[in-house]
Amino acid sequence: MVCDLYVRGTRVWDEEVVRNSIMLLEAEEVLKIRPGSNMPTDVVARAFEKNGMYSCPVARRFWDEVRKFSGVTVPKLHPSTWAMDVLQADVCSPSVAAMVICGAWTLWTARNVRRHGRKVWEPGATVRYISAMLQDPASLKMPAKPNRPSASMVWSRPDEGWMKVNSDAAFDAATGKGSAGVVIRDHDGVVLAAATRWLGSVKDVLTAEAMAAKEGLELAVECGVDKAVLEVDCSELTKVLESSDGVRTSIGGLCFDITELSRSFSEFKLYWVRRDANSVACDCACVGSDTECSQF
Repeated sequence: MVCDLYVRGTRVWDEEVVRNSIMLLEAEEVLKIRPGSNMPTDVVARAFEKNGMYSCPVARRFWDEVRKFSGVTVPKLHPSTWAMDVLQADVCSPSVAAMVICGAWTLWTARNVRRHGRKVWEPGATVRYISAMLQDPASLKMPAKPNRPSASMVWSRPDEGWMKVNSDAAFDAATGKGSAGVVIRDHDGVVLAAATRWLGSVKDVLTAEAMAAKEGLELAVECGVDKAVLEVDCSELTKVLESSDGVRTSIGGLCFDITELSRSFSEFKLYWVRRDANSVACDCACVGSDTECSQF
């Protein structure tokens, strides 16, 4: 009621109450009105809805523009539960729910902007803005592509004069035991040496892989290899070995040993490969037995 906007017991506007009750621009217009001593009785200036709530002409203008622009009609929502109801599939379709939620947010934002006198709000422009905003993410949806099997990788020959050392580890998490497998081949694919070694108790997979790599380089040194390429199928091990902080990790000691062994060759390279390109070393690791520590 208008009387609620007066300083109690007077017919003088309570400016703070007026500005906190309605939008700033409207409040300034109201404060320009000089209340007389003989004013008619308060009447309802805005119509009541059937639920007893006041209607909001600003919101009505906005949703009218929504209906004209997009054809979306706002469903009948309860004033107390609308925020949850709009998310129910039997109440709103996803597109309507998105428009209602964005519209409510825009109305609130526009109310705050107008209250601070920064911008005049235009419902039609706001609706077009929301429509464009909703179309942007929709345009980003890419059609689902069928999953294609990744191309298999096969063992590749090293350059002439180089020897390729493939290493792999088998690890049983239940028992904490593992074994290592190694195979060394030249540029023609001829096997120079192969080995499997039972590792016994091992902390984890990464440790087993590092121990297998060390076994491979030790075997290459014993065989008098000059230029060596070490290939492993454990990407984590590759990252640790290539990192300057590898010696500070849980396998720091093994990293140091592998680095020192790599300096035994005139040239050395380290690569990660997929398991199918490391299958022979994998097979060697799988035949490891606790009855024989090493097999060559």
